[in-house]
Amino acid sequence: MGRKQDPGLAVFVDWAARKKEMLEQRVAGWPNLPGNQVYLDLVIDNRTEQTMRLVFALFIEHVPLAAANFFHLAAHTFDGLGEAGQPLTFKRSRIHRIVRGQFLQGGDITLHDGRGGDSIYGAGGFEDEPYGLNLQHNAAGLLSMGNTGPDSNRSQFLVTLGPAPQLDGRNVIIGRLVSGAMHLEVRLGLDAVAAAPRGQ
Repeated sequence: MGRKQDPGLAVFVDWAARKKEMLEQRVAGWPNLPGNQVYLDLVIDNRTEQTMRLVFALFIEHVPLAAANFFHLAAHTFDGLGEAGQPLTFKRSRIHRIVRGQFLQGGDITLHDGRGGDSIYGAGGFEDEPYGLNLQHNAAGLLSMGNTGPDSNRSQFLVTLGPAPQLDGRNVIIGRLVSGAMHLEVRLGLDAVAAAPRGQ
């Protein structure tokens, strides 16, 4: 099943098979991922003139499942609906939580309030990858997976605003911010949304 041909829920989709597909792409040098960078555009109060672009470098060689999931959701690579019945994209999803000085959290593409999520591997989530789980949340600008416990990664993500040691050993770090750090210092409203994120 190729990009832009995902039938979503129109026919049966073996979501778990995507894990094998992504790992095979890693071995082949990620032919479908142009580099390891992707960006999100954040919009405050629907004011597009205040769009804030965050560009992330993903650790695709070390956390291939999580990095590929984030890339494809940001780039809206797969058409159709995910297993949870919503489009597999960060577009129009919300930044639903901000812990000042520590992290912001978004990526709930189903319920938009932190209780939901989906992934390119299915709504049940996917496993923690040891490399990212062993990294420390010791600085601003780290991109990490949100979860509800071990091996429950879906679409939710965190971006650190400073050290957040309570996330160490619980959340998988999958990348780092390479552009847009100045936006992390701006007071972000809780109604910020990711608008039309695309791969880079």
